[in-house]
Amino acid sequence: MNCSSTQKALCGQEECSICYERSFAIHERALMWSIENELQPHQVLKNSNKKYKFNCEDCGHKLEMILKNVYSGQWCKYCKSDGLCEEDCLFCYQKSFASHPMAESWSARNDILPRQILRRSDKKCWFDCKDCQHSFQSALYSVNNDKHCPFCKSQQLCDKEDCNICFEKSCASHEMNNAWSPENEIQPRHIFLKSNKKIKFNCLNCFHTYDNTPNHYYQRGGSCPYCANKYLCEKDNCNSCFQKSFASHPHIHCWSNKNTILPRQLFKGSEIMCVFDCDICHSEFQSRAYNVLTGYWCPYCKKKTEAIILAFLKDKFTNYKAQMRFDWCTFSQTNNIMPFDFVLTDDKILIELDGKQHFSQVSNWDAPEHVQNKDIEKIKYCIQQGYSIIHLCQEDVWKNIYDWKKVLQQEVERLKISTSQCVFIQINNIYHRHITQLESNIIYTIVNPNQ
Repeated sequence: MNCSSTQKALCGQEECSICYERSFAIHERALMWSIENELQPHQVLKNSNKKYKFNCEDCGHKLEMILKNVYSGQWCKYCKSDGLCEEDCLFCYQKSFASHPMAESWSARNDILPRQILRRSDKKCWFDCKDCQHSFQSALYSVNNDKHCPFCKSQQLCDKEDCNICFEKSCASHEMNNAWSPENEIQPRHIFLKSNKKIKFNCLNCFHTYDNTPNHYYQRGGSCPYCANKYLCEKDNCNSCFQKSFASHPHIHCWSNKNTILPRQLFKGSEIMCVFDCDICHSEFQSRAYNVLTGYWCPYCKKKTEAIILAFLKDKFTNYKAQMRFDWCTFSQTNNIMPFDFVLTDDKILIELDGKQHFSQVSNWDAPEHVQNKDIEKIKYCIQQGYSIIHLCQEDVWKNIYDWKKVLQQEVERLKISTSQCVFIQINNIYHRHITQLESNIIYTIVNPNQ
């Protein structure tokens, strides 16, 4: 035979180097060639599509493989855990599920024996728990130990009505069963007592429906947020929530429409700051709902000096208001609105009653320079808006240092027919710094009652 590298056949002569190089004899797995084969490795092509037998030197199994697959790198399926033999083989036994502790719980429902399947298989198989008598399915690779039962580990509940084990673990065994809302898609028998799934409950005391987890209900004994004064419902016919809300307070008629929340949506004892319109002095003021509940009311009615001025304005004028706030009057450093003490709305006249903090340092107040800066900005803004403004000292009014009522009324009457300007009523030079800080285009008048 004329041997060449292009021929498809081998001469079969062991001493022929050309055919030897093309045969399986050059492969390292030729050493594992089985004597059960009729041919020798040097008599078959290395990339043959025929099956031949081998003896795996690692695990001792007999193999039958296509040569070209072996030549390309494939080898023993038993070593790679791709299969199990059916012989009395310790190697395959240890890789099979038969060697797993849970093999004792193998169910007769399976169509395969534990010795016939790898213990790391992703196939789901049935098990019969010896402790709780439940049957369950699990992928073999996820079975870690002999305590794998999802019923024993409180991961599943069965549907059997006569199973007391699952009943006791479910919400059906607890008093929350009576508070279970029909709005829930799941029944209490189908969910664990300590589940953190959101469920709807109907309070057995106030009859409100609220969301809670069974675990929280179990630990806190229901813990209705309406009974605990955490929520208010919006039902018109719920007297319980109405009585708890600010809508039931005697001062409800003083609730300002500037509030972003309705009184029916706010607890009477809330710490939220609210806006009120005083029904006595018509002042607008802010207070926490809780403070109003405990008896606190309008600060301007209670401030004695302001009350004196307010009584005077009430007696002499009909268009007065206290603590007036305008969107156009905001402090440049904070953008907060700066209110005015009093205003005669029809006449566009503002009145500021200045305490000691406007002239000297007072505890818990800003430095007088800072307070004066605010005064100057307020004067500028009110003149720009076409208002006149009168400044007078609080101490002068409180001590009746001069006939402030007469002077104030005279200035009001004068300003009604005058150009917008600022008036300082003083008996000394107390407004000196204010005056020096005014912009040059602002008209101002200094009134000394003693002259």
